Amino acid sequence: MINIESFGHWYGVLGQTWGRDLDANTIAVHYQILAEKLSTEQFIAACHRAILEDDFFPLPKRLVELGKVAIPDTQPYRLPAYLPKAFADMSLEEQVAHRAAIARARPISGLTSIGQIIAANHELSATVA
Repeated sequence: MINIESFGHWYGVLGQTWGRDLDANTIAVHYQILAEKLSTEQFIAACHRAILEDDFFPLPKRLVELGKVAIPDTQPYRLPAYLPKAFADMSLEEQVAHRAAIARARPISGLTSIGQIIAANHELSATVA
């Protein structure tokens, strides 16, 4: 997350460098976008690189690119929370629950309709999430 004071200072520098008059709404939206993607150090490095390398005012996408190249993320990539975990990323308890849900959801001779199979698989996805 970018420190708000550092963001204000450096975004002002970018605006002055390219003669941009940035309104408060644009700055707020750009901060919201960039603060999720960059650390303060990455943002400052991106501003330095943009001033040195770019001919036009950098869009947030460009600042993210510059910041990530200058200072790579130290945290591993995390899947969004709505996606299920990979089996290898589960704790032992989660793996046991996952295997039990799979065993319960496997189609057996008693499941004769596609609706029953879908219902059984829905139970599986509910226990994993």
